[in-house]
Amino acid sequence: MKLSKKIIQHFYFPRLDNLDKEIGYKLIFHKIPDRYINGVISCEMTRTWQNFGLDIVKGKNHFTIGRVINSISTRFDADSSQYQSWLGGYTVKLASEKMITVEDHFKLAIADQNSWLKWYGDPNPLTTIDDFKAFKVGELVLGKYTGIMYEFGCRTHRVMWVLDIIN
Repeated sequence: MKLSKKIIQHFYFPRLDNLDKEIGYKLIFHKIPDRYINGVISCEMTRTWQNFGLDIVKGKNHFTIGRVINSISTRFDADSSQYQSWLGGYTVKLASEKMITVEDHFKLAIADQNSWLKWYGDPNPLTTIDDFKAFKVGELVLGKYTGIMYEFGCRTHRVMWVLDIIN
């Protein structure tokens, strides 16, 4: 077994499992549309969101990208409807008991996208929700909690994408 695989199995995966326990929830995708890779990548977002000024104790991003066609993900194919898109969600543990607004959910995605742009070399990442309206696409029930699922989009320096959020 390669060393990198051992490191992931023994350090990274248990760390992500512990993060789920700290947050109090685990996000599981039951039906991923076939236009996306049928698998989910998870990563911790706590520091990214805290640096953006969000009232987060712990946070995690769960996502997948466009399916692979001709050896490349459609996320990187400018002619694909999945170009620069991702399918996923966030789990967070808030620092206070206050309810967060739909706009606060946007801030999670904006911080995430700005971080991604910066990681890819954009010296002044910019993500805006101007000219986009959230619209209700469904209701959710999670134990004693209920919520509304919204869809919204944003524009960045190089991409436009759509994201479903839960409030």
